[in-house]
Amino acid sequence: MLLEFGIEISKGDNNLIKTIPFILEDAENNLPYNFRDLLASQKLALDDLIVQIKSLDAQIAKQHSTGGKERIGHIAKNHSDKNSEVSYLRGLFQLYQ
Repeated sequence: MLLEFGIEISKGDNNLIKTIPFILEDAENNLPYNFRDLLASQKLALDDLIVQIKSLDAQIAKQHSTGGKERIGHIAKNHSDKNSEVSYLRGLFQLYQ
């Protein structure tokens, strides 16, 4: 959608994360206010999801390093919704790579 306004972002989640703040700050890119507001709120949501993913990755790494393989299986079974959200988000990020 940004291409409609002549704004191109290179593939990769890091490029997306780094570029959005510059797009929001650029007053001359002619983005409609509503779209700019939506993009800002989506950036905040993305930041929150990245924090959640990092937290889950740290929990998994900790369980794995302590030999808690049974616990990891328990987490996977009881938190399948969170795991599917993480898988979904990772899939979305792969679209930008």
